[in-house]
Amino acid sequence: MKDAGSPFPVDRALPYIKIKLLEGLGLVDAAQVERCVGQPALEGPPGIHFGDAANLGQNIKGGFVDLDEGHFLGVLASAAPYQMLVRVLASERQPRGVFRLDDIGLFGINAATNAVLLGHDTDPLRARTSARGLVLVTEYSPQRLAGSIFFLMLRNAAGLVTDSFPFGTFRVDNPQ
Repeated sequence: MKDAGSPFPVDRALPYIKIKLLEGLGLVDAAQVERCVGQPALEGPPGIHFGDAANLGQNIKGGFVDLDEGHFLGVLASAAPYQMLVRVLASERQPRGVFRLDDIGLFGINAATNAVLLGHDTDPLRARTSARGLVLVTEYSPQRLAGSIFFLMLRNAAGLVTDSFPFGTFRVDNPQ
């Protein structure tokens, strides 16, 4: 895994996530992680990006928000006619970590769940909700909110999985 190239190899995602989880728990320090994994190319430009498949880089916002009876760390970005929200139930004391995305369907969008929600400006049938995936929050500071999304699957209003993305990134500079 050391110094994995760009795009990040999906087959190395789980070992990387485990190492970052150990770092987030304070069981290994940054120097130990560096010796193990080097500097993999995981950070993308501001916004939410899934390689060449989807790039949402406008109206970028991020930070903590109370929504749907939950306290979420969220990232919102758009690329007309779409908007995407990545939200996880994270602690403000330690927001870094690994979060499993819930299989929510369209009827669960108002529940306090970890989710990726994709909206469309004019056609609600093009909306999508997360079916599964993992969110890794690697950085949260007044200067930056950043992380990765692994194995994301999105479903449509009929409940069918229509889109899958093995790897994506998110970044917000100066989150609110």
